[in-house]
Amino acid sequence: MSTEPDLHAIGIDESVTETRERLAGRNVPVIDDPAGASWGVYTDPSGAKVAFGRAEDGTEYTDANLESPHAYPAQGYRVSYNLAHFDLLEGGDREGRFLAYVDNPTALTLTEPNKVTVRPAALGAEVVVYASEDEYQQAQSEHDGLTLDAKHLKSPWLLALHSGDATGDEASSVAMFAAVVQSAQLRTNELTGREFWYVLGESVVPMAIALPAETAQNLHPGAVIAGAFIIVASLEA
Repeated sequence: MSTEPDLHAIGIDESVTETRERLAGRNVPVIDDPAGASWGVYTDPSGAKVAFGRAEDGTEYTDANLESPHAYPAQGYRVSYNLAHFDLLEGGDREGRFLAYVDNPTALTLTEPNKVTVRPAALGAEVVVYASEDEYQQAQSEHDGLTLDAKHLKSPWLLALHSGDATGDEASSVAMFAAVVQSAQLRTNELTGREFWYVLGESVVPMAIALPAETAQNLHPGAVIAGAFIIVASLEA
């Protein structure tokens, strides 16, 4: 359900098993669902989060997540136990559509959209850093084919889901993503003692972003980060 690059982005380089063992020592509350599922969320002082649980069929998952100051009204529903489809809404118009791993899955139903407040975030998996929007646009112009602006979020699995070529269990939230950096800070994940970049950036909407510490030596406002990202989200109660 999740891949380890998302954990690496928030300063966790251990295996999923080792991460779950660390969490067991933190006495994280676990919520049991009457259908047999369960879930819990560890929130680190750094803003890094780890969502973990078990789906109704017994499948276990461990996903990275991230605290974000930016919340948006949305329509959302689950396409699998912890993967959800969102339409961000602003003034009645759709501002963005994407898939995201959610840290509290029981806040959404399967297939039927709910009106929710969502805090999306992006976790860098394969990232390129450009010094400015001009440098990013220059790099785009040197490539043949699809060119995207410096503030985009494209979920390739959406088309496969809507066409019926993929099921929710086959899909993931990996997306083509770019954002202009507004602020960047190296933080230490207290669970592991490892650093990661906590970034606030402007993509299709402003959101929080986590990058591995080695991604760049000096992220600065106005830089552009682009590449393959894992999109995650928290839902307000």
